[in-house]
Amino acid sequence: MKIDGPFQGNLDKKIFIISCVGILILCSIIGMIYTKHMCRNLHAKLQTCYLKRDSLNNEWTQFFLEKSILISNELVEQVTCNKFNIILPSNLNLI
Repeated sequence: MKIDGPFQGNLDKKIFIISCVGILILCSIIGMIYTKHMCRNLHAKLQTCYLKRDSLNNEWTQFFLEKSILISNELVEQVTCNKFNIILPSNLNLI
């Protein structure tokens, strides 16, 4: 399309401006797609970290319960009686 006359310069400027705006819109769309992709990846990593945290929390709770059991008086009494062959007196012999 060839237009001669005083509007030739204005048409070239308009085509240039429209092309630049189109390129900027295309770059904006690509940036939006990339940002959404990264957001989804980070959300997946966050969910993995939450699962790991929950697993570690359950493990810590298990260890805490085991520790509580190990330091209970009954267990200490049982281990010492077995290790040193101690026989506890019956309730009738206690004062």
